[in-house]
Amino acid sequence: DDGNDEKHSSSSSLDTSSPFLVSNPRASLSPGEALLTMISYSPGAAKTGVSTATFALHTEPKIPDLKETPVITVKGLYPEDDNTLRTRQAAQASITKNVVPSMIQDFLGDMIATKVKPTKPEKKRRPRIYYRANREHRLYYTPKVLEEFEALAAEILAAQKRVVRNNEVWDFSVAVLKRWIQDIPRRRADLIPSFEKRLEKLVARAKVQPPPNPISFRIVKSLLTPLARGIPKIARD
Repeated sequence: DDGNDEKHSSSSSLDTSSPFLVSNPRASLSPGEALLTMISYSPGAAKTGVSTATFALHTEPKIPDLKETPVITVKGLYPEDDNTLRTRQAAQASITKNVVPSMIQDFLGDMIATKVKPTKPEKKRRPRIYYRANREHRLYYTPKVLEEFEALAAEILAAQKRVVRNNEVWDFSVAVLKRWIQDIPRRRADLIPSFEKRLEKLVARAKVQPPPNPISFRIVKSLLTPLARGIPKIARD
């Protein structure tokens, strides 16, 4: 206010092709009046990216005390359209449905698992345990067959969930190996056919009766021969 009652009219420079819109580019003000002007950004068909514009305030008549013309610069950002939204939503839904429950189950299983992992029996006791565990399958023992069974059991156990790996050992039963194969997690399901085929071949080999062990035969003979020789003497007496 310069003390005069003269009205001032003001205007801002405006480019009609600009994506920026001024709410009132021109106005008349009396001394003591104020005007709030809003600048909005509406890119419309503009290209994506950053847009800038400069606005200057011009008054008529000019304000005596105003040495420089007021100028402001504005900036607007228009991002690219999200064309992959539906694809990302579908992927997120699939992960939520299939992967997350399995991860949660493994995590909770690890938290609540309090079972102490049993230890393997001594090597000299394993053949007898193997016979008892597979009596219904009528499997025979040879060191080579049992060694291959143990190697296969270790591989199958390694493919199990962590809670199984940390709390179970093979009890030398073929039935347990079959159950373990069926319980292999879906993310390792490609291992199942190979495990089933190897187990089937091992079981078939174990059902073939091995030839007599010559060492065992000599031990039995050495024990029975003195007894057999004493039978005629006992009969004469």
